[in-house]
Amino acid sequence: MDTFNRRLRIIPLLKWGSILFFMVTSPIFIPFSARGDLTINMLDAFYGPTNINAGTGNGRLTAAFSRRGEITLFKYPNPTYYDQISYRTAPSSYYEPRMGARENAGAFGGIFYRTVTATAGKATFFRDTNWEVSQGYDAPDSCVIITEYQENTLGIKVTQEDFVHPVLNVLVRRVSIEVDNPDNFAELKFLFFANFDPTTEKIPYMPVADWAYDNEMDFARRPNDFAAVYLPGEHALLSFKPEGGHSFTSFNFGEDLTRSISRQAPSGIFIVASSRPDFSEFQVGVEKGGKNSVGGEDPYYDMEDGILNGDTSCLGVCAKGFAIEINTTPFQVDIFMAAGQTLNEALVELRKAREKGASVMEQETIDFCKELLDRAYVPSSFSSTMAATVLRALHVAFFSQDPESGAIVASVATQPPYYMDWPRDGAYIQFALDVAGYTDLAQKHALFLASVIRKQDTPFFPAGTYGINYYADGVEGFPPYFLEWDETGLAVWAMVVHGYFIQDDCERKNYYRQVYPAVKLAGEALYSCRDEATGLACEYFNEGKMQPVRDAYGDITVLTGLRSAAMLARAMGDTSLAEKWESRADELDAAMEEYGEWCMYFTYPYSRYCRDVITNQAQKSFQQVQRFVSKEPGEYAYVGMMLIPYALGLSNTVEYRGELKEAVRVLLEDAPTQDTRHFAEIYTVTPTGQFEQRNDVPQNWSATSSYLAGVAVYAPEKVFSPLLYRPRFQCEVPSCGCSSTGMNAGDYYSPLANLLVWLIPLLIIMRGYHSKQKG
Repeated sequence: MDTFNRRLRIIPLLKWGSILFFMVTSPIFIPFSARGDLTINMLDAFYGPTNINAGTGNGRLTAAFSRRGEITLFKYPNPTYYDQISYRTAPSSYYEPRMGARENAGAFGGIFYRTVTATAGKATFFRDTNWEVSQGYDAPDSCVIITEYQENTLGIKVTQEDFVHPVLNVLVRRVSIEVDNPDNFAELKFLFFANFDPTTEKIPYMPVADWAYDNEMDFARRPNDFAAVYLPGEHALLSFKPEGGHSFTSFNFGEDLTRSISRQAPSGIFIVASSRPDFSEFQVGVEKGGKNSVGGEDPYYDMEDGILNGDTSCLGVCAKGFAIEINTTPFQVDIFMAAGQTLNEALVELRKAREKGASVMEQETIDFCKELLDRAYVPSSFSSTMAATVLRALHVAFFSQDPESGAIVASVATQPPYYMDWPRDGAYIQFALDVAGYTDLAQKHALFLASVIRKQDTPFFPAGTYGINYYADGVEGFPPYFLEWDETGLAVWAMVVHGYFIQDDCERKNYYRQVYPAVKLAGEALYSCRDEATGLACEYFNEGKMQPVRDAYGDITVLTGLRSAAMLARAMGDTSLAEKWESRADELDAAMEEYGEWCMYFTYPYSRYCRDVITNQAQKSFQQVQRFVSKEPGEYAYVGMMLIPYALGLSNTVEYRGELKEAVRVLLEDAPTQDTRHFAEIYTVTPTGQFEQRNDVPQNWSATSSYLAGVAVYAPEKVFSPLLYRPRFQCEVPSCGCSSTGMNAGDYYSPLANLLVWLIPLLIIMRGYHSKQKG
């Protein structure tokens, strides 16, 4: 243990060296805006703000949209990698147009018009400021995003619907255009521009490759984009990048394009776009500013005169666009954007989508999402707005999970790069899925946690610990320059507490057999984290701190992991190991008495220290929540996670019950984006008392913890009962024929909890006996 603690002292040098390197090299790929607005938080200032207001997906294809309806994120083949569209905001540009992104970034629609009195026409895009815009989801239990536009001068109204089909990897955009006075126009065309930027590569420990290199470096040195081409046989536009290294200078397009491309690029990323009705004009060209590329004019600028050149191919940094004549009103166009890891796969998805038709696909998506979201547990006493926020939080959790690995990203957003599974975040998202009734999805995540734990010692990290975050394939996302013990402690807790939600005894045992090797490794690692002088946990990094610290939060997460590991070890028959970990947990719990400060999150039932703190210092620690409720200007984060322990510890206190309900109301009604009900990690209250959700929208951890806070206030037993759970089996675990005692209140819980465990069955028996006597 002493050796490990000495190693820990070296890690700050590695961490600060990595940070210094990143800051020095960041100008290569992160151009800072001229404004330098000091009111923007540091994440905005360093990585650029998140231009996302709505999102949806099916776990494989994920799409997100700005408040003005641009497609700003298009991820495939899973939420952790890769972003296949060119869109990058500029640091400190939250209030700038497109948050500093280039004019030809993302994908968006517009019109070209020429009035009967004009000699020249003009292109205007729906995202432009002359269009009034409103956005929202079709319904609280729908995954269809509706963006409406109004251009009063022209007398044109546009309704845009976006959704990702639950089965096909296709993003569908339905656009309806109504013109008040068609006779005023000599020419009207619908325009669609898309700057897809396919990539097949990620840089381990530097999760910025799929957006930071967009159009900024020579093509030979960048991992994004490769070619775009018009496929006449499909009447579709294709953007693609072959898997692995491939020189575009030696790439040849044969007469049979699909066969030629498939032969030279048998795998990679392929994105095809088509429309119904078929587009009448198109342009495939070099993205303006792209270097070392071959092709025609950038389609975005080619649209200015309303006549597209019809260039059919581009090699290098490419974009594409098309136009359709508007000859009736209302005018309806459906756009299909399909993705695949081979050209044939993408084309099959596109063909199936066109065969089904957008109307059928939309109804299938609505039905799927309604069935999925209507299963969720939502307290009946929630207002309709609170319930809508909860359903949107769960919707985010669904499309943030990779269906194959079970990894759940903290946010699908790439700026800042939260789009990985952080075990700390994932533990709470998983618990929220369990509480909401989605045990199958939660279990996939728990098994992911078990699979990515470090199996062997490394020079700086012992076996049984976790990296900061992970891609879906288990590769670590951030540099392993420091160890966050809360990642390990909370991952163990999540794996153990999940057993409470598995109803079948045999399935529960089989599940525990799968995760126990990881829990055992983690238990030993947590046991080794001990300060010899005080009995507290060793110094650690937690939640991005720049140097090792020791505080109650870190100790309570280590303690929670130890308690959880000991519970499962005892159930699995490892009595001596369980006793060792329990003894260490008791020592740590007693040593924590010196702190006298607040314990965050809802791990406090595992500690006598934290139970004392929450009752003795509630008024002092409740002040930050009260500032949030009163909408005092400033920045706030993790309010949901602060409310959970208050709710569980103080909900029966008359003094706080009203304040807790009001805090939950503000959190679920006032704080999210008012049109789409999403959260950021950090949200700002402006001087006028308005909430701004700033970075990594939609933030999964903030959303699901806010849901848990609401449940903890209005139905505390739904959250508290799993925390009292202790797995205990009466016979050998490999056998599925024996019984389990199920939920038991252990030695670590209050006398009241123990009393309830015995009193409730007794009351049921007495009620049955009384009914029998009456009969």
